[in-house]
Formats: sequence, C-alpha cells, structure tokens
Amino acid sequence: MKKTFNVVFLFYSFNIYSQTYATQSQPKPTLLASKITSAPKIDGKLDDAVWQTLPIATLDITYLPEYGKIPSKRTEVKVIYDNTAIYFAAMLYDDDPANIKKQLSERDGHSIADNFTVGLDTYNDDINGYRFIVSASGVQSDQRISLNSNDDRSWDAVWESDVAILDNGWSCEMKIPYSAIRFPSKEIQNWGLQFNRNVNNTGEYILWSPVDPNVYGIIAQWGTLFNLENITPPLRLSFSPYLNAGYQWTPINDDPVEYSGESILNGGLDV
Repeated sequence: MKKTFNVVFLFYSFNIYSQTYATQSQPKPTLLASKITSAPKIDGKLDDAVWQTLPIATLDITYLPEYGKIPSKRTEVKVIYDNTAIYFAAMLYDDDPANIKKQLSERDGHSIADNFTVGLDTYNDDINGYRFIVSASGVQSDQRISLNSNDDRSWDAVWESDVAILDNGWSCEMKIPYSAIRFPSKEIQNWGLQFNRNVNNTGEYILWSPVDPNVYGIIAQWGTLFNLENITPPLRLSFSPYLNAGYQWTPINDDPVEYSGESILNGGLDV
C-alpha cells in the first residue's frame, strides 16, 4: 500500500510540474518599439499623426473574473519613444460609455474607476518592474513591483498623462520620461512589457500578455518591447548641502584677559 501511494504521489507531482512548465514555455507577445523625432501632445485624444501608422498591441485575455476568457471589450495600445521619454496611446473601446466608471480619487488612492496600466521591466530580468496607472477620470497611480507583484506604492514618479471620454469608449496617453525610471546603458535593449485594463462594470481585468495565476512570478510572464535603440539613462546627481557654524575668540595684544570674538559661518554643497 505504501508503494502504491508513492507511485500515485509522484505521478500527481509530475503532472503539476509538467503543466506549470508548459505554461511558462508558452510564447510571450512582442511589440516593436518605434522611435520618433516629434513628440505627440499629451491630451488623451490620439489624433497626432505620429500615432496613426504603428504596430498595435491588443489585450485579448482575461485574468478576472475568470482566467483565459475572451474579453467583452476591445483594447488597443501603441508605443513610441524618443531620446527623452517613452509614450503610450491606449484606445479602450466601450459600446456604452455611460457605464465607464470615472470616480475621482487622490493620487495612488484606491478607486472603483476604470483604469489602464502599463508595466515596464526595464532591465528585462523578470524580477523588478514599474507600473503606471491612469484611471478614466485621469487620476495617476504608480508603483515599483517585484517578483510576484509585491508592490511599493510609496514610490512616486513625475510623468504626464491625460484621458478623453469618447462616443465609443475612452482613450489615454502617457509620457514617461527616462528620468522617472532606471534602465541599462546599452545601444539596443529589450524591456519586459505588460498592459492591463480594468473594467469595473463587468468585473473584467484584461491583459496583453497572459499571466497564469497558477504560475509563480507575474513579471516573468510579461511580454517584450524590443529594439529600443540609442537611449541613454539620464545623469543622476545626489546633492548634500552642509552648514558649519561657530564662534572664534582671539586674544587682544597678547593679553590673556581681553579677547575679541567673531562668528564663523561656512556652507556648501557636496555632489
């Protein structure tokens, strides 16, 4: 009986391992990064000429309420970059715009508003990344994440975004300057990439790159943004101001009893 149990247990364990390995081996989606010389206006409207002829990423799979289903709403995303920033344009279709949740909240606050998320793994190490989130009401949220979506919501970056409510859904533009993120100094590089859409009216959480909830490591299941060329990490300087204050006493004519005094104040900046 003991031998039978061991055989069954090993067979069951092998099946679990095989299914997990097969999921991890599925091809990830990719998107070509397109470099530009003229940046779009960040107003949420997607009418700049630069957005019109680009590869499109479509979000084709649900994570919630049930993993692996076809979403009820179409979502399209485009990406461009220049020497100073990376830009995203998202068209979030909805047949009934009246159902789009647009609750206002404070930055980084929890909200029931519909939202769109860009995830970046700039070192492409499957471990660390960033999330930039914009709600349908235009509220920003950002966070650093690691491994299985452990997030640091106290992190705040400076970036631009805007949204527009349309007759057929809503649209969003983002500009993330390179000063807001860290990435390697390489002539050509690939970044991990993910897009998410949250539709509160249907309870759907929609993905670009499938993230199997049974596989550990969310960032490792992201897709790839490839062929980022000749972008340079900005110079980062740390400044430490200092101030020294004191009082100096000097004997008058070598008299040990009489002294003159003066204040001493020195300051500067260490780089």
